[in-house]
Amino acid sequence: MDSVQIAVCDNESKDKDMVVRCLQQYLQEKGRQAGVRVYDNGFDLLEELNKRYFDIILLDILMPGISGIEVAEVIGKMYSQAKIIFLTSSRDYAIEAFSVQAVHYLIKPFQETDFNEAMDRAFCEMKRKEKQISVKLGGGVVTKIDIEEIDYIENYAHEQNLYLKRGKKLLARQSLSFFLESLQPLAPGQFVQPCKGYLVNMKAIRIVQQDGIVLLSGVKIPISRNNFRSIRDAYFDFGFASDT
Repeated sequence: MDSVQIAVCDNESKDKDMVVRCLQQYLQEKGRQAGVRVYDNGFDLLEELNKRYFDIILLDILMPGISGIEVAEVIGKMYSQAKIIFLTSSRDYAIEAFSVQAVHYLIKPFQETDFNEAMDRAFCEMKRKEKQISVKLGGGVVTKIDIEEIDYIENYAHEQNLYLKRGKKLLARQSLSFFLESLQPLAPGQFVQPCKGYLVNMKAIRIVQQDGIVLLSGVKIPISRNNFRSIRDAYFDFGFASDT
């Protein structure tokens, strides 16, 4: 896993310093590498999120101007896979905290064991999401998609339509070659290019025919005559390897 990026956001200097100390000690004990950035308020954090992605965000709830809950709601729209750990001196916000899918909720002052448990949970959630790619959507929004959710990708006017399971669809502002290069290391051989303008997930295929690839969803993807045999053989090999 690449170096993890962590943000700490708390308007109280004393609390912020305590969190940073606990975080540094945790990272040292676990032997983890991480980049850590510290913010005094939610506005500065949100501004920074326009330029960089954070894997884990330790976020105070009670801050002037904009609350941690409000910040988390914005983060959820920008980076749906960021792991948020809330920090607060009150239990009154627990329901709101988990409504924005926080991974943990720490009551200040907290014990080191509680902090470590929260961080362990965040890293555990991240590990389950290692097979994801970052997708740029419209309006500067970046989200992460589990590659197993992708059925196929279709080139559309220099952008890409991502067709996901359960009928979902996203329009990505990246090239088809970007997705091919990103997917190959995460899932070697799982995504194939039957013809120009398409990438198909082998796990979404029902049958490979000379006139097209039929997916489990019923969609039929075109296949070039020159690619039929190689795609058919690759599908057979992939299915056999998956069953062993």
